[in-house]
Amino acid sequence: MINFDQIYWDGETALFKAAHKGYIDVVRLLLKQNANPNFHACFNWLNHIDNIYPGITVNSICDNTCNVKGPPRYSPPPVRRFLKICDEGRRISNKADRSGVCSKKYGQYEVYKISPLHIAASKGYTKVVELLLSHNAEHNYVTECDQIASPLLTASSKGYIKIVRLLLKYICKTKAIVPERQRFNLGEYSHSSIEISLYTAVENGYYDVVKELLSYKMVFDLSLKHLYWNMVSLAILKGHDNIAILLLQQENDSNFGCKRDASPLFKCICEGKIEIVRFLLERKFDPNNSYKGMESPLYRATYMGNIEIVKLLLLYQKQLIFPPHYPCAPLPAASNKGHTEIVKLLLKHHSDDYDKTDSLNEAMENGHAEIVELLLKHKTDPDTYNYYGGTPLVVASKKGHIEIVKLLLDYKCDPNLCTCDNETPLYVASSGGHTEVVKLLLDHNCDPNLCNEDNTSPLFIASSGGHTEVVKLLLDHNCDPNLCNKDNTSPLFIASSGGHTEVVKLLLNYKSDPNVCNENFETPLFVASSKGKTEILKVLLDYKSDPNVCNKDNESPLFQASSMGHTEIAELLLDYNGDPHIYNKDNESPLFVASSRGRTKIAKLLLNHNCDPNLCNKDNTSPLFIASSGGHTEVVKLLLNYKSNPNVCNKYNETPLFVASSKGETEILKVLLDYNGDPYVCNKDNESPLFVASKKGHTEIVKLLLVYKCGPSVCNKHNETSVCVTSKHYHTETVKLVSNHNCYLNICNNGAVCQTLLKLLVYCAIIFISILVMWTFPNCFSN
Repeated sequence: MINFDQIYWDGETALFKAAHKGYIDVVRLLLKQNANPNFHACFNWLNHIDNIYPGITVNSICDNTCNVKGPPRYSPPPVRRFLKICDEGRRISNKADRSGVCSKKYGQYEVYKISPLHIAASKGYTKVVELLLSHNAEHNYVTECDQIASPLLTASSKGYIKIVRLLLKYICKTKAIVPERQRFNLGEYSHSSIEISLYTAVENGYYDVVKELLSYKMVFDLSLKHLYWNMVSLAILKGHDNIAILLLQQENDSNFGCKRDASPLFKCICEGKIEIVRFLLERKFDPNNSYKGMESPLYRATYMGNIEIVKLLLLYQKQLIFPPHYPCAPLPAASNKGHTEIVKLLLKHHSDDYDKTDSLNEAMENGHAEIVELLLKHKTDPDTYNYYGGTPLVVASKKGHIEIVKLLLDYKCDPNLCTCDNETPLYVASSGGHTEVVKLLLDHNCDPNLCNEDNTSPLFIASSGGHTEVVKLLLDHNCDPNLCNKDNTSPLFIASSGGHTEVVKLLLNYKSDPNVCNENFETPLFVASSKGKTEILKVLLDYKSDPNVCNKDNESPLFQASSMGHTEIAELLLDYNGDPHIYNKDNESPLFVASSRGRTKIAKLLLNHNCDPNLCNKDNTSPLFIASSGGHTEVVKLLLNYKSNPNVCNKYNETPLFVASSKGETEILKVLLDYNGDPYVCNKDNESPLFVASKKGHTEIVKLLLVYKCGPSVCNKHNETSVCVTSKHYHTETVKLVSNHNCYLNICNNGAVCQTLLKLLVYCAIIFISILVMWTFPNCFSN
């Protein structure tokens, strides 16, 4: 006799195979032969089921459903997640990264069973499903691990309405997979197959399936309120408006929700669902139910500029409740975004002075002139301060909104009312270079000499930014060109520093004093010389600016130009009688600083203007010494040509030739020797140029000095000769050079030990020990 319930090698029965292929006649024949419709196909791996029979497992249903990501403008409904089981039997949450594995283990499941009804429902074979149900197929079967979806869930996830209707005739309460949700515990609640099938149909937008399922589930009890509202939110977010309205028609508390999540009304407003909003309001949904206790639906509709929804909300609000804190008030939000028609609507329903003041500032900040005019017509005070301590006129002037400034001044706004930092509208307009605004303010008697808390005037800030037209306007209205800030910096100084030539000319034409110094005693001429502003320097010199006024360190403009390498400026200053002999607090002249930095052209200019080449600083360091130290060969040649003394010593009795020898400057040494630099002059430690060159191993320098008969036997204060110190530092080539020029090798230092002799003794000792070892152990060296 044939066994029709036999499981073949692939885990399937004959009835399962026929149901899978949709062979209705074969299924009918097998059932007549008493094939068991509840005898299941068996499989070992969930992944295999997912790949071969999609739509059967919870895994595949979840994978085929897109995760919902709400727009950033409001909190979206919780993302749909199923509990999934991996092949090792662990619970896995179906998150985007699929990486989170819970610590709790289920039992090991070796076999997963699928009935013919499961496979027929997943394929949409209506007649096969009807035939199987008529033969008592189990319609509510799920495995112990809850990973094989019920036939109803499978059909609902694919929108097979006829199969759903057939299954609902036989439906009963059963345990099924339930999505994880925020704010309810899976361990506390158990949902029937209808609820989860309904959720899946809502998510996929199957209106007929949702309607059919709702006919069997008309009322949601309290434990399922969150599931119900999540479905409503999901339908709104996915754009299934007809399904959302269908759900909302159920008899449920329309104001049920969570304080941490946005209400359906709020979400509909964010999505612009006007019809759903109207439906909710008709069902007495609270229009004042705020999101997180802050944002009201009216605020959000206002912010987004949806005037139709705003009208609806205002129509259904018997008593308008506005949050007391400014950021969530509708009127300022509409003013900020420039929604003029909405502003008009709100002003009819709401006239709070605080909101109107904030709204005026918001409209001004963003340049919405029409809204500003509306607010002013509704008697909004134009002279009130905003949150940051600024007035409407200051805000408009700063932004350069000329039309708004005109409106405010027409409504008798005080043009001299300052901010908390004592900045006037004229000051901020001058700072931004808004010429038309400045002109308008000056025409309305705004005081051009009012300064801020740093004593900075509008003229000063305009000069700083190089706003020529604004500067001219201010000067034409009797603004003081010599009004300095708290650091005693004048407008002329700041314009010269910034390189604004036209502004400098304007200020000088209006009698600005070119010799006013700042707190560091720096004049406009000084800063122009320092920063290389040649054109400005010419203008200042033409207006009798003194080229010899020094700063607090007694540095002249010529000194600064020489230091920074501005040759053209240095030449200009010298042509205008700039004194090249003025030295700073360290007794450094312009020639000294030019020599120290290798400024050859400037050094030549200064020398041509009779600058003393032998003028030393406070350490008695000459320009020639500092040039030799820095390796500036051309400057050294130039100084020597202009009779600079090559034998002037500094406070350590070091000559230019000494420092050149020390630093290995061979070319400079040659030049100094050619100009009679004395190679025998020693420093205060009695170290000669040859000694210091030998010590540092400068072989070429040593050769050159020995050619000039520099004595190698001259000792320093420790009685060390050149050869002694050279041997100490292992400069072999230098030792040979010095030894070959009649150096006394037996001169000892203060420790009574000659370094050369000491090294000779060490070498002899090493040779003696080597011979002794070879004599004692001859066998070791026989090979």
